Amino acid sequence: MLNNATLTHLRALKLQGFAVALEQQLIQTDIHRLSFEERLALLVDREVQARDDRKRGRLLQRAQLKYTTATLEDASFEGVRGMDRATLMSLALSGWIEQGQTLTLSGATGLGKTWLACALGQYACRQGHSVQYLRVPRLAEELRILHASGEFRRWLTQLAKTDVVILDDWATGSIDAATRADLLEIIDDRASVRATIITHQLPIEHWHGWIGDATVADAMLDRLLQRCRRIELQGESRRIQEGAKSGGARGTKPTKKEVTSRPDPASIDPKLKPTQHRRRGCGHDHRNRRSRYLNVLEMTSRAVGHDRPKRPVTFAEIRNLPKKQATGLGISSQVLDVLPEHVEDLFVEVDQYTLIWC
Repeated sequence: MLNNATLTHLRALKLQGFAVALEQQLIQTDIHRLSFEERLALLVDREVQARDDRKRGRLLQRAQLKYTTATLEDASFEGVRGMDRATLMSLALSGWIEQGQTLTLSGATGLGKTWLACALGQYACRQGHSVQYLRVPRLAEELRILHASGEFRRWLTQLAKTDVVILDDWATGSIDAATRADLLEIIDDRASVRATIITHQLPIEHWHGWIGDATVADAMLDRLLQRCRRIELQGESRRIQEGAKSGGARGTKPTKKEVTSRPDPASIDPKLKPTQHRRRGCGHDHRNRRSRYLNVLEMTSRAVGHDRPKRPVTFAEIRNLPKKQATGLGISSQVLDVLPEHVEDLFVEVDQYTLIWC
């Protein structure tokens, strides 16, 4: 009874880790071998660990990282020059956050600049630092909303207290005078005090031209580059490499033209000449009927989900199409009505997905 009351009081005091650890101790038969001080130390350590875990979870949620699963442990530099695992870990452990340094990650698109910035941000959260991810091309619209709602000043104050700010896709689009002034305010609050990560493709030498105002550009770059570490990545786009690997693993995907093309019957068998025959009891020319049947097959192949079919489209599937769906595909009810019941002598299988009029 006393234990239950104690657990209730611990949860009321929001000591969840302490309460869980105490419950576990109560069911351990050999826990009494430890002294009171040792048991109390274990309980306190458990509470501290639980609070640290909750804090890291909140920091990661507030960071709004683009790649939430990016971690330094999973970093891969295959085909990328300018960074390796040893350099990355040395950077992460160097105290650049406490020193308020600026990291610039430059390079062509697809080299993993954003992923690497998110991995550094995620590691900072694990170390107990606050992080905020901002994408510069979208920043102008967000700033206009903040100004209109009257929340800009409070947002700016909160951002100034954030340990690490990630400015992604810097200088990828033009900025107006209002955004330029707001960016200067953001950078001025962080100069030599808080850490900043900037990912960019445009070389730093051309930032003056992108900013558009010589005075603002001088002030902004002087603050950013005062304590700056430049990392330049080189190599081929990793998106292209991953696309080539995945394409090679799955094989070449047939094009739409290859899937829907219909070879001429005479090229397969000289006996199959559809130009001179007429179907008994039907006044339509055999060539026109063949064209109509092929159109039905092509449209029905898409309707029944055979973009890359593993078997021929059967006339049973064509006949079972709902009239509304068939009409939407351009297949008239008259065409559906004239489909023969026995088609073995009218069609020949060319390959695994093509039926052709004989």
